[in-house]
Amino acid sequence: MMQQGKQTTARWHYRNAGDYLAIVRRIRAALDAGTLVQLSWSGPQLNQEGWQREFHKALDERINLKVGPPPRWRKLASTYQTELFRDQGKLREITLQRIRHYQFATDEVRKRYHHRLARYDD
Repeated sequence: MMQQGKQTTARWHYRNAGDYLAIVRRIRAALDAGTLVQLSWSGPQLNQEGWQREFHKALDERINLKVGPPPRWRKLASTYQTELFRDQGKLREITLQRIRHYQFATDEVRKRYHHRLARYDD
């Protein structure tokens, strides 16, 4: 971290947690003294509130890197939800309007309501 008048630039490349902790302590000391902090050479100058926001965002990113990406659940995907909506419409047409449908798009609806589907030999 370099002192430049009322502005401080932090060095963010560190090898272990001790280096990171030393950087955070120096930044906290500079902020407590009323100095603005700049995290990168092209970044904005941050006050105490801006630093807290950036610190929490970086902490969340580090935690998420350790945990891994969130699971991509098939049932929450927009395409799957669209297929369920279409299957719902087909079931409504089968029961209320007597329209013949020969297949469903989703496995769950196909397993539960296969008896409602029309057969080609009917």
